[in-house]
Order: sequence, then C-alpha cells, then structure tokens
Amino acid sequence: MRGIDGPFVPQRATSSSELEFVHRVFRHRAAETPDAIAIEFSDGVRVTYSELDGRAARLANHLRAQGVGPEVRVAVHLDRSPDHYIALCAVLMAGGAYVPLDPSYPTPRLQFMLKHSGARVLLTRTRSVNTFEGELPESVVLVDRDQDLFEASPQVAPDDQLRPDNLAYVLYTSGSTGEPKAAMIAHSGLANLCHWCVRAFGYTADDCGSLLVPMSFDASAFELWPALMSGARTVAVDEAMRTDVGALVELFRAKEITVASMTTAVAEIFLAQPETETLPLRHFFLGGETVRRRPGKNIPFAVTNIYGPTESSISVIHAVLAHEESGAGVVPIGWPIDGIEVHLLDEQLREVADGEPGEICVGGIAVGRGYLDRPGLTAQRYVADPFSPRPGARLYRTGDLGRRRPDGALEFLGRRDRQVKIRGNRVELEEVEAALLAHPGVAQAAAVVHERSDSSARLTGYVVPDPMWMKDDLLARARVQDWRGTAAGTDLAEADEATEGWRSSYTGERLSDAEMRGWLRATTAKVSELGPRRVLEIGCGTGMILTEIAPSCELYVGTDFARPALEGLRRQIAGSGLDDIVVLLEREANDLTGLPAPQFDMVILNSVVQYFPTLNYLLDVLTRAVEVTADGGHVFVGDVRNLSLLEAFHASVELASGEIPPDLVARVAERVRLENELVLAPSLFNRLCEVMPRITGVEITPKTGAFLNEMTLFRYDVVLTVGGEPAVSPGPVTEIPADALTPSGIRQVLRDSADPVIVAIGVPNGHVVPHTAAWARARHVAESIGTPLSATELAALAIGTPYRLRLRLSSRRPDGFDAVWTRGDTAPQQLSWSDARPLSELANDPLRHARDAALIAEVRAFAEGRLLTHMVPEDIVSLESMPLTPIGKVDRARLTVPVTMRSEVLPFVGPRTEAEEVIVEILTEVLGVRRLGVLDDLRALGVHSLTLTQVATRVSARFGVTLPLREMFSVPTAEAIAARLEQAVIADVLRQEDLR
Repeated sequence: MRGIDGPFVPQRATSSSELEFVHRVFRHRAAETPDAIAIEFSDGVRVTYSELDGRAARLANHLRAQGVGPEVRVAVHLDRSPDHYIALCAVLMAGGAYVPLDPSYPTPRLQFMLKHSGARVLLTRTRSVNTFEGELPESVVLVDRDQDLFEASPQVAPDDQLRPDNLAYVLYTSGSTGEPKAAMIAHSGLANLCHWCVRAFGYTADDCGSLLVPMSFDASAFELWPALMSGARTVAVDEAMRTDVGALVELFRAKEITVASMTTAVAEIFLAQPETETLPLRHFFLGGETVRRRPGKNIPFAVTNIYGPTESSISVIHAVLAHEESGAGVVPIGWPIDGIEVHLLDEQLREVADGEPGEICVGGIAVGRGYLDRPGLTAQRYVADPFSPRPGARLYRTGDLGRRRPDGALEFLGRRDRQVKIRGNRVELEEVEAALLAHPGVAQAAAVVHERSDSSARLTGYVVPDPMWMKDDLLARARVQDWRGTAAGTDLAEADEATEGWRSSYTGERLSDAEMRGWLRATTAKVSELGPRRVLEIGCGTGMILTEIAPSCELYVGTDFARPALEGLRRQIAGSGLDDIVVLLEREANDLTGLPAPQFDMVILNSVVQYFPTLNYLLDVLTRAVEVTADGGHVFVGDVRNLSLLEAFHASVELASGEIPPDLVARVAERVRLENELVLAPSLFNRLCEVMPRITGVEITPKTGAFLNEMTLFRYDVVLTVGGEPAVSPGPVTEIPADALTPSGIRQVLRDSADPVIVAIGVPNGHVVPHTAAWARARHVAESIGTPLSATELAALAIGTPYRLRLRLSSRRPDGFDAVWTRGDTAPQQLSWSDARPLSELANDPLRHARDAALIAEVRAFAEGRLLTHMVPEDIVSLESMPLTPIGKVDRARLTVPVTMRSEVLPFVGPRTEAEEVIVEILTEVLGVRRLGVLDDLRALGVHSLTLTQVATRVSARFGVTLPLREMFSVPTAEAIAARLEQAVIADVLRQEDLR
C-alpha cells in the first residue's frame, strides 16, 4: 500500500485522436485471443471472446435491420446473463446507444424509462413483455424467441458508422422534478475513461475482473469495458451475492479476481474482512459516496477512490488511498484523470483560491451531452466552458462542493442542492417526495437524510395524512374486533388465572398476585361503599368484581364480548348460589338492547374503557349506561388511565433502567404517539353533564393501595351520580392556604376548625411527584413541588379529630390530591373543575397509531412500486402537520431523526441464552440503540442488508462460522439470528469431529 494519497501516473497520455471506440478494441482482442474466457457465470456457463464477439455481431446485424444506427437508442431489459452482455456489445456494434433497464426496478419506473427514452428497439425476454403494458417501441426483439432470426445473420459486425461525439449509452438517475432524468454519454467520454483505466492500472489479459455493480449504474461500464479491451476474464456476480461480503471474499478467492469495484458502503465492510488481506486482488475501486475510513495497513493491493457523476462519463477524479496508519486527515477524492479538467468555481463561475470551497465543475472530453428531452435542465447544468479554447465546449456543474489541497488533491465537502447519496446511489429528494405525495392518503410529504453515528445516510420520509383517506369508524370497528380476537385467544377458563395478562410496562413481567389482590380489594371497597343492589357490569371479564359484589345483590347482569371468559365464569358460579342472581350476556360494551331502563342502581365499567377505540365510543357507552341507571344510582368507571400524567408515565418507563436516554423527550413523544389505549383527562368527566343532563354529581378519586405500580400511580376512578338533586355544601368550607399545605399546617387547621368541611387543594402526591419531577427536569422545566404527602400520611393527620378524609384527584395539579375532610356524617364536598377545552382534547386518539401504521404500510408499498430500492425511505413518519418556517416553507431542520421504538404489541424480552446475549450485544453496537429485545423486529429499527452484513462479519470474527445473509433477513429478530448461530456452531463442531 502507498504511504500517502496520490494519483496513478500512466507512462504516457493518449490524445483524443487515438481513442478507439471501446467495442472496436474488444473486437481486436477477440480476434487475438478467441478462445480466452470473456465472462463466467455462477451457473457454470462460460462465454469465450470468440462466442461473445460472434453472437454480438449477429445480433448487431439483426438490429441494423430493425433500423438501429448512430443516435438510435436501444432499451436492454435483461438479467445478468450472457444475453445481457451480448446485447450491450451488439448495440454498440450496430452503431446504436444502449439504455439499460434493470429488471429489478419497479414496473412503473421501467415503463416510464422505456417510453421516455424513445428507444426504437426493446431487447427483452418473452416473459417480460407484459411488464411494459403496451408501451412498446417499434421493434421488440425477444432474445429467447427470436434466437433463430439473428443467429442466421452474418457473424461479421456491420460498419458502425460512428463518430466520437455519437451517443454510446443513456443512463437514468434520480430527478429533482419527481421523475428520473436521462444522462446522455458520448463514445469519446467512455473511450477516454476506459483507455486511461487500461493504461493507468496496467489491465492485461492475465487479470480477472468482477461484474457486480448494478447493471443500470454507470460504474457497470467501468467494470466491463476496460476488461474486455484488455482481453481479461470477468466473473458476473449473482444479484443475491452483491452485498454479501463473506460470499464475495470466497468468490474472489475461488475465481482469482484481481480487479474489482464496489460502492463505498459495501467496500468499507468488505475491506474490513481479515480474509481480504490474502486475496489475489491487484486493484480495488470504490466510489459513490464519501469514504469514511482508509484501508487497513495489511491490505496488499491498491485501493482507489473514484469520483464522477453519471453526466460526465463515470469517473473523472481518482485517488489511490494511503492505508490507515500512513494516511491522515480527510480522505480525498483526488486528482483528475487524463483528458479531464476540474475547476472549483463560485456562483459567477470564477475560480476560487486553493483551500476555499467551490462547486466542482468538470470540463474536457468526459462531459456528457446533456439530459434527454430536458433542455431547460441541460442549460442549467451544462454551461459554456470559459476555460476552454474549443468552440462549443461545455462545463458540467456537478452541484458538489469541494476544495483543493496544497498537493493538488480535491476534497469533497457536500452538496449545494438537495441531492444526496444513499449507499452509493444518487438520490434527488424531490423525486422521493413526489412518489410519497402521489399516494391518495398523503396530503403533504417531505424527505430528509439524517446521518447515523457511523456517518452513513438514513433516508426518512415524512407524510401528513389526508383526513378523508381513512374513516375512523372503520378503524374503530377493526380495533374492537382486535380486542375481541385477543380475548377469544386467551385461555381464561380457570378462575384463579383471572389476573393473567396484567403485566408491568416497566419489566414486561406479570404483576404479582399480591399486587392484583390489593388492587381488587381497593376497587371493590369503593363499589361496596355505594351499597349496590341491582348491578350491570359492562365488561365483566373473568368476574373479579362480580364474584365479590354479586353475593350482596338481588340482580347482577354481566356483559362481555369474550366468550371464553363468560364460559369460564359460568362454570365458576354454577352451584355457588349465584345462579339465580347473575345473568351473563355476550355482547359489546355499547350493546344494552333488551335491558329495561332505568332499572339498575349501579353500572360498573372497571378497567375496560382504556380498550374503547375512540372518545365517541366511550361517550356512547356512558350515555347508554346513564339511561339504564335509576335516579340516585351511580355509574362507576374504574381504572381510568390519566391523560394528564401520560407523558410522565412513559418517561418513568424509559427511566426505569436507571439510565437517562439522550433522546428521552423524543422517545416519550413517540410513546405517546404510539399509545393505542384510550387515555382520558379527569376533567372530561366533570364535563359530561353538558351532554348527559341526568348526571348530577361527579367524584374523581385517585387509586390507592399498598403497592406502588402503574395502576395505583397513573390511574383513577370515577363515580357518576345519576338523577336526584346535585350535592350542595352543608355549610361553611375552610380551604387550607397553599403555604400551609404541610403536615403541621394541615394538622393545625383540623384541630382548630369547627367548619363541617375542610379542603386542601393541590396537595402533591408523594408517590407520583418523583415521576413528574423527573419528567420536568428532562424538559428543563422549573416546577414548584411543595411538600409531597402520601394518602396514608394525609389520613393519619385526621386521627384524633372529628374529621374523616375523602381524597379526590386534584383539580389544580395532575400529580396531586384534593383532600376533603368532613365532620361525622356530613356529605362529602363536590369540588368543581374548570376546563374549557373541547371534549375532543380531553382524550387521546387511540386510533392514531393504527391509522398511521395503515397509511405508512400503504405508502411504503406504494413507494416500493415506483422507486428504486435505495430511494425508498427506511423510515416513514406520519405527522399531524409539517413544521413551517416563518415564510411558510417546510422547515426541514425541524424534521428530526425519528425515534425508533420497539414493538408495543410484544412485551420486552431480554436475551435468555448465551447466543442471544452475543447477538443482542452485536446488534446494539451496530444499530446504535440502547435497548433491544430478542423479539423486536429489526426491520423496524432500520436494518438493511449492509447492517446484517456487519453483524455476520462480527459473528464470523468471534465464532468462525458464517451466517447466510438471506436467512438472517428472512426472519429479522435477535432470537432467530441467535438460533441460526447455535445451529452453525453445532454444525461446525460436528464437522471438526468428522475431520478427526
């Protein structure tokens, strides 16, 4: 390896008059070494120079008969096979220009390219004709059907009648208008590059080159033509192997490949493999995006960074890289090749001083002919060359920024516009945005590239849904059916398993029986205090409340839509004496048909409203519940999740591990967005009388109990009084001032006051405040905490006084109590809440995630059908609205990196085996995530083939076994990869034993 970065210096330069067309040079080599192998394929097929030349010549004659000649474009839609390379040679021999159409491209893109290219002839196979749906050119040559026609043609190639400025090929690149644009390259530019490559790198017939770059990528010509011009052997690499670096290492060794090219993203992983140090490579080229790391010190072959836009004949600048110990500073893109002039210019196309940034502009023989049928864009990017004495000479403005070092090498600094590189491929963000916006469910769209911790690019799409695209009633029905399906698939037959499924959000583990019994006792105590006799329980489930309350009732009707739960409950109460009291009905929560109104003195909805799909569904159920409740009766709504504490709750889950994520605020926001349960502001219930006038009283109480968990800290209970006269104060009320809300201050008032009611509003809940305070600190919000007290401490303050305590959820602070002390049998004071927000703002939107997920899935599939693989965003994020600048433009700086959360469907499952521990350790390093469960879908975390390649490389380095990339990607979880690792290790051990 070189000690410093530098250019290759050929023995001599070649004038443009000596630049023979590449296909003509190939024909000379075929005549010199007809039996030499030109191309090998994975299926064992080998094509000699004579065969390639002869078959191409026959096809060229056939194409000439179809009208192909100079400036006539021929579309080539063939997979990586002998036919593909024969077709490329034949098109040039006939004098035409080839337009490669990669069969892996989405059908709409292929259709556009064929139509836009104006190709006179399409070369393809019979099975592929339907791809183009009637958009066919004048002539279609089917290489599998028409073989006899062109095999009968002469084997001597026709006179191509070409001039150096005639068109050689047309390649499509990403376009800023939302459609790909077609760059036109002349023979002179292609020939200049290929002749320079042969001279500079000493390409000979003894070499073997790889053909692995995508066939519609301009670097594919860089791989093919210098090799064929040198009489070298080439090896066509299977599509499935192109990014599998382990397989590539084995292939390069087996086929004795000496010259290879890769995109930078793949190349950097390839060069990091220890096995590359013993490969027979002489020259290795990488390009397409910024090189982030130099080759290792033990790499024995030359590694060359090549730079060049498609519009200027593939490569115009190069640098042979120094290894990691000798090279210092930024990796340069290098020095111009022969026949190329590179200028760094300002906006007025004036040269900038060395060391100053300027736009990289390319002049000389490599400059292409412009964009096909895009005169306006051509005029913008191909401008008159003020530095050339040749009339009509043009400069190509790349849009890239660079600067010249003192040694003359150029460094790449970035883009002037919104064009980016994704895994070596050029992407115009406007084209991505146009594809997203074309979906009928998208009202607005934006695309942004974020940089990962390893400096690689992560393409993210942002969409604002069209509110008319999906109706919530359809989603609501789907959500109810989801809950029904979940319940139906749960084994609830055994009564002592009634608490199964109640799991901690912090650990994913089941809550203990002691915790659940404490929760149940507290709930039934509140219900029993109201003395119900005729009860309707909506969502009775396995009967936890029913079996406690029904024995003291004369009628208990339980409804639920989970048949297994009802069947188990029927078995449980059979013969228990409750048969004549209890009636069980299988129905949804909003179905109270057949129940006479009003006949119940208590309607219970305990721990069920969080599963309702929308606020409107809840209001519908409550309206029906109030209708069947007699005057003086109550509706008990238990275990309601508190919207006012939702952010603090999710923050507490994130902080439970003891670590503070650097993106905590964003992670909490994403958890809130993903929340699929109905979460309600307490003030909603105080507003119900506006829509349900029979409600005359509302009491909102905090959950209490001996155990501190999410069910006691972040939930509350509600008692709605139906009919009768609204409660009034029995007399004077003493409110303890805020500065006296301390144990001693409250105790003093309770001892000294003679008023029938004493209230303390906004007492900080000593168990909840630590969580809200931590969340406030994370947001850098100053918060006045006061003196936190627990429910037990507040109750103890009344000991020895004539007052008894009644706790309500605070109307002033979400993490506090309103404490009400009353004398003797005095009725509890009803405290009013003031919240003028619309009812819709007093609940979250549980369907938002489902709505977003449905849209994102559709948009992703839609984009995959219209964009190339590397142009499909890794992440698609749904936004309520686009952030805007003060002048109304999309503020892309505020479109931040999306927070990737693990699936909320599955609980977090940590590694359970040594293999899973290893895989999780490797994945967290590669992905840059803090926490990863073995069941988490790695695709949702942005995993792609190159990511899994890094995982496979690290596994191989640690265990000496190979994990096939395709198998890893088929079931992308740490659990599945770990299982595959265990199988591979066992197989390796058995193989070693057999060898003994």
